[in-house]
Amino acid sequence: MISPTQRSLAHLRRRGALCAVVERWNSYARIRQDLFGFGDIIAAHPDHPPLIIQACRADDQATRLTKIRSAKVWPKARRWLEGGGRIEVWGWAVRVHPDKRRRWTLKVEPVRLEEEV
Repeated sequence: MISPTQRSLAHLRRRGALCAVVERWNSYARIRQDLFGFGDIIAAHPDHPPLIIQACRADDQATRLTKIRSAKVWPKARRWLEGGGRIEVWGWAVRVHPDKRRRWTLKVEPVRLEEEV
C-alpha cells in the first residue's frame, strides 16, 4: 500500500512541482519528526509560493490541523505563513464513485493566519 506521503509526492510531481520529503526518522527516539513540527513534504512551483504539506489519511486530517494550531507548533507555522509560505493538510481517502469503482480522492485543507490560536 502506498503511504499518503508517497501518494502526495506523485500528485505534486505530475503537476510539475519540485518536492521532497522533509520528515525524518529519529532512530534514538523511534519516532518520525516533521519539519518545524508540521511538515512532511516541501514543494516549489514557479506559479505558487513555497508549500509545506502535512500528508495523512482523511480521517486523521482534523487531528493534524489541531496539532498545527497547538501552542507548541503554531509559532513556527505562523512564522512560515508570515514569510509568504503556505501550509496545507492533505487528506487521502478511498471513495466509491458513481461508476462503482473505488478511487483515491484528495481533500486539501489550507492553514491560514486568520485562524490564529
